[in-house]
Amino acid sequence: VFGACLGLMRPEAWPLLFVYGVWLWLRHPRLRVLVVLGLIAQPFFWFVPPWIGSGQPFLAAVHASEYNGQLGSNPFFTVLVRGLDVQTIPVLVLGVVAVALAWMRRPRQWLTLALGAGALVWWVVVVGMTLDGYPGLERFYLPAAGVTCVLAGVGIVRLAELASRGRVALAAGVIAILVAATIPFTGGRINEASQQDKIAGQAVTHLDQMQAAVAAVGGHDGVYPCRSSFAAVNHGVQTALAWQLHVVLGAVGTSMRHQGVMFVGPHDTIDGIAAPVNPHLTQRQLLATVGPWKVYRMTKPGADQSCVGR
Repeated sequence: VFGACLGLMRPEAWPLLFVYGVWLWLRHPRLRVLVVLGLIAQPFFWFVPPWIGSGQPFLAAVHASEYNGQLGSNPFFTVLVRGLDVQTIPVLVLGVVAVALAWMRRPRQWLTLALGAGALVWWVVVVGMTLDGYPGLERFYLPAAGVTCVLAGVGIVRLAELASRGRVALAAGVIAILVAATIPFTGGRINEASQQDKIAGQAVTHLDQMQAAVAAVGGHDGVYPCRSSFAAVNHGVQTALAWQLHVVLGAVGTSMRHQGVMFVGPHDTIDGIAAPVNPHLTQRQLLATVGPWKVYRMTKPGADQSCVGR
């Protein structure tokens, strides 16, 4: 049941969910009904509701691929760094140690090996989807990072067992040393966590100000006088602006590539960088200012501007 719920949140879980479903089908026949329901639920709830609501069964995939993940010139390297950064390096190393020791022990510890394989498969899926055009955000790695943390705990215990050889005091000492070695790597994480309440409050303020900026230029009708009208915004709040303007994600860009209305917010970790502007859009008219937000009408000289907002 929990696996099915995970698959409904993150499609990266589907390969693992399928393998686990096959294993349950073979080993626990009494659970076959739940296995079938869990597997059927994945395509049904991912594709049928958006198909009914918008006529596009793959709307979630389209929106995800249109989101600007700021991957830079080397998406492969960037997404790997994000996967490494989601947990501290000592945790990752200890997780690998746990898997290596599980392979070398006799009999092999298949549960530990299965957890390690699952985390690795998750990495491969995230990287593959990123190279296929999806945003490759750091949070996509969180399930694998959680498993890695569990494996790191196993790794600490296994190393203590190797060092102690039955001596409890020595085992406790090894564990204390290994745990202490990870502390310097967690200082930055602790400081970052302590700032989250302040950052969240600032994010709410920025979104409220953006909503006021939308109202100041006439809302949906002011920004989209035609079906082909266009708007752009800082990449971190693309989905929020689409929601406030009541349009699909494709109608809001993270680069000002066409004539339209451009919302420019503060360049920070909340809103992201401002939308780069097509060099042909040389005419800029300030429409509204709300707090740090500025709204511009961006046009090209001599071009038809009848479908440009405001």
